[in-house]
Amino acid sequence: MKHKKLLIVVVVVVLVLVAAAIGNYWDSKKPAPTSSPTPPATEPAPSAVPAPTPDVDAKAEILAAVENLVPDEYRGASYSCDILTSADGAGYIVSLQVDVDVDASKSSEVIASLEDAINGLGDARISSVEIIAVKDMQIVGTNTGA
Repeated sequence: MKHKKLLIVVVVVVLVLVAAAIGNYWDSKKPAPTSSPTPPATEPAPSAVPAPTPDVDAKAEILAAVENLVPDEYRGASYSCDILTSADGAGYIVSLQVDVDVDASKSSEVIASLEDAINGLGDARISSVEIIAVKDMQIVGTNTGA
């Protein structure tokens, strides 16, 4: 009885292996897929990719101009410079965070000089400037953003 069960299991396993081998043989005879002249549906067509908007271009221009004004000594671990769109859409906000090596009483001078330099660009697209001065990961000064 044990030999009969073993023989049945061996026959079933052999049949499965033969069927798999035949399937692999026929799969290997199929021609390879060719590339389609049209892009697959998952990729956007070149014309469907949006072009940069004037908003993105303006922000990039302002960012480059502002970053050229910031001395390297203020570009520490917490440095950031962002150009934000104002809520009412009437211009851009320059949001600047700089690292300083001065105390709170002197940080106002650093902020004022940076604000004057940014305003000196004369870019009418800039509606306000917000600057935060940070020393040792602590805020030591900020402007009103007006």
